[in-house]
Amino acid sequence: MIAGVSMTLVGLIGIPANYLVISIFVEYPSERTSFTTLGVTRATANLLILIGLYAMIFIPTSFVGYTPFLPVPVTTLSITVGMAIYAINENQTLLTALNSERVSILKGCFTKRLSQSELQSLPHKQPLDLKHMEPFASQMLVPNIGCSNYNVIHP
Repeated sequence: MIAGVSMTLVGLIGIPANYLVISIFVEYPSERTSFTTLGVTRATANLLILIGLYAMIFIPTSFVGYTPFLPVPVTTLSITVGMAIYAINENQTLLTALNSERVSILKGCFTKRLSQSELQSLPHKQPLDLKHMEPFASQMLVPNIGCSNYNVIHP
């Protein structure tokens, strides 16, 4: 009984919330960024899981003991497909987190600020003319120790 009530609450909150994420993405083209695309993908998977598994199978089973909507083979197939979607959704979260960590590590490679003398000591093909770059010399970024390329990035 407690499981049924808690799943019902999750469904009552989750279905409208995920629907809103999808509808905002569809309605407003300005919201179509790579970040919101990830969110819409997750919201779509969540909506499929909440409707297909929670509303059709798990909630009725927790109250009645069986699902009155679907025969057993269809229920079994639905649970298998729904759990696969859930696993893909969770793996997407992991991959997104790993990608974010990789990006932040790469950004960390470009954090050391150089003085003019340090800029002059960098290996380069043409001599650096720092006269016109003096105001920017302290803002130029180069790779930190452990990074492979030593290219000066101009502001």
